[in-house]
Amino acid sequence: MSNIENEYIKVLNEAKDERPLQKFLEKHPFILQIQFCSAWNFVMLLPQINLGGKYIPDFMLITGHSGKWIIHFIEIESPMVSVFNKDGTYAKKTNYAIKQITDWAIWTENNREAYIDILASIVGKRTAFTNGFTPDMRANRHSIENNHHIIIGRSSNMSEEDRARRGISELVNYNILSYDRLISAIKINPQACAKNEYPIMNKIRKRYISKYLNGAMSGPYKRK
Repeated sequence: MSNIENEYIKVLNEAKDERPLQKFLEKHPFILQIQFCSAWNFVMLLPQINLGGKYIPDFMLITGHSGKWIIHFIEIESPMVSVFNKDGTYAKKTNYAIKQITDWAIWTENNREAYIDILASIVGKRTAFTNGFTPDMRANRHSIENNHHIIIGRSSNMSEEDRARRGISELVNYNILSYDRLISAIKINPQACAKNEYPIMNKIRKRYISKYLNGAMSGPYKRK
């Protein structure tokens, strides 16, 4: 077992809510990148992006390849809670998380131009093409796909029936997984996951925050 895996498991086992895990995943963004990345020409994970001054997802993973942008919105909840009630219905925290990602989906659909402006301000001149074609995301605005993920609870608290129910969620355009699933991502490349990328993420924040609507909506990056 690698040092980073041991460190993650220690944080996970001691966490009483999601806040220690938010900090850990911000410090080691490769964990979420490996878990969710679906493109390879461009990959950037950023915490708590401000969507129009109204919503703040815990993480946004921006990926791109072959001219297509694939955006992953990630909501994290406490590892201490159960995903399902005993009767098989979603528990209160799960319903809250589903409402969160649903609100984000509605906002990005109803505020398409503002959403693309946010993405373009973050991406800058980087491109989803290997040959550098179409440097501005605004010129390729129709090739953007959104995906939504909820990280909640522990796998040890899920029955086989719960796992089957969780799998159905992927058919309705959101994915629910336990924090234990991230251990598999760490095992794939523990050296990359061990890197502390937070200084780089902060540098990216500072570079683009000043360009975002002249501060009209407090910038795309605003802590909860």
